[in-house]
Amino acid sequence: MNKSHLEDTLARQIEQAGTLRPVREYRLFAELAGPGRGLRKRLQENGWKDYRYDFAWPEQKLLAEVQGGIWLNASGHNTGVGLVRDYEKNNMAVVIGWRVLHFSDKEIRSGEALNVIVKALQK
Repeated sequence: MNKSHLEDTLARQIEQAGTLRPVREYRLFAELAGPGRGLRKRLQENGWKDYRYDFAWPEQKLLAEVQGGIWLNASGHNTGVGLVRDYEKNNMAVVIGWRVLHFSDKEIRSGEALNVIVKALQK
């Protein structure tokens, strides 16, 4: 299953469960840096990058990332460069007070990802 299919599957599960609707492809740091010209400069001044998160619940400061392709030999998430990028991205969010959840195809297909999200939204 590819990443976008996994994301769509999780989105359907969330919608069918009647759970609070997430923002998809959320640009956390761009949102914090504010709209308008000079975004790149404002991001740089804060030590941020314009990362996107697969799912976000901004009011709860909760993010969810789908880790597609982790079993492939050359997927972006399992190369050294990809792992370092993901660590940096998620550490940046945690440092400013956000929670980040990670899910593989197994958790999404079994429904466990949805269960974890529901529990996290209740806290």
